[in-house]
Amino acid sequence: MAAYGALVSLIRTLDTVLHPEDLIESQMYKDHNSIWPLLCSLVQFLLILSILVLEEAVCITKEVIEIKDKFGVEDYRPISRNLVPDSDSGGATPGNDVVVGFECDLEEIRDRLSGASSKLDIVSIVGVGGIGKTTLARTVYGDSYIVYHFRIRAWVTVSRECSLRQVVLGLLDSVGILTQEMREECKERLCVDLHKSLKGRRYLIVMDDMWGTEIWDAVRRYFPDDCNGSRVLLTTRLLGVAGYVNSVSLHRMHFLNEDDSWSLLCRKVFLAGEDCPLELIEVGKMIARDCGGLPLAIVVIGGLLHKGEKTQEYWRRIAGNLDLIISEDTRCMEILSLSYNHLPHRLRPCFLYMGLFPEDYEIPVPRLIRLWVAEGFLKPTRSKRFEELAEEYLEDLIKRNLVMIELQELSSGFFELKFPENSKKWKRWLRE
Repeated sequence: MAAYGALVSLIRTLDTVLHPEDLIESQMYKDHNSIWPLLCSLVQFLLILSILVLEEAVCITKEVIEIKDKFGVEDYRPISRNLVPDSDSGGATPGNDVVVGFECDLEEIRDRLSGASSKLDIVSIVGVGGIGKTTLARTVYGDSYIVYHFRIRAWVTVSRECSLRQVVLGLLDSVGILTQEMREECKERLCVDLHKSLKGRRYLIVMDDMWGTEIWDAVRRYFPDDCNGSRVLLTTRLLGVAGYVNSVSLHRMHFLNEDDSWSLLCRKVFLAGEDCPLELIEVGKMIARDCGGLPLAIVVIGGLLHKGEKTQEYWRRIAGNLDLIISEDTRCMEILSLSYNHLPHRLRPCFLYMGLFPEDYEIPVPRLIRLWVAEGFLKPTRSKRFEELAEEYLEDLIKRNLVMIELQELSSGFFELKFPENSKKWKRWLRE
């Protein structure tokens, strides 16, 4: 009750400061029968007013300090540096950092990060390369509510070759406490520094583009759980990594539908408030559809259309060479090819072979296995038959988010695979 009374008192005092006209009226009332206001210059009057407001502010400051000291209230100011990667779109293209088609994803991740659970929780964003995991994480990271919900925010990008020392240095730098002396410390001491900087504070750690579990096992112990609602958000292409870290708070991202693809393309091509010319809508929607629902491809093409001519001829030329443009875009292919390059050699021919099937094609799993065997892709062992080996291969490809398939059980007990259009296009770009 004492805390409640102090809070009410503080609110009343703040109300006085938020309405300075009360002070003016009070002073004018005191001097109503005096000639003083008539003789004072405007500068003198403002000086008096400033002194009165300053005195009131000093009183409030003293009350705040007394309440903090009495009830242990922390001086709550978010700590973090703006070390989040730049937008994937790059350049001066309109609509940078827009989240089109993922509004529900944004709201869900925000709710998970700021949820009622006081225990340290790990949230994973999973999806294929270029689908917008980093953009979604970056948008949540910079959300005004998230900024003020967490005392500390830190972001680190974890590449495949990243060491524990590099990850910890990145986190310390993002928090803003990394010094030259720290750079000379051993990794054990750096980990202790990280733990101390997070201890007792509500923090948000973002680990972007995780490829394995080794780094997580090494750094996890230095994330203190003080039951204050701290969170770790990671992005990965691998279901296995996300499941290993936390199989419950897992958020899978999906390809954009045609309407959202068109909306994103327009946001990247045209300035705010600018509409697409009527004569370009048909070919524009065709371009958006042929990007296969992959935001990265839409962003790349959108940047090209933004800089080019707004004519049907130019846009149809882009539409006719879409695959070539995407496959020759260095940044785009670097992102897409990472998943393929990370594949074990035994899985690569199986993955590329699946890209040969027509769009929306349905094929029974037994037939796919026979085709793989005929091509010499499967090498059975004494302990495993062709079918068992093929199931392992399929499961591995699915967990790596390299195969977007729909499993459909038939009356015979077998399964069919259906390859959606966007999955087909994605594999075709890798073959170019």
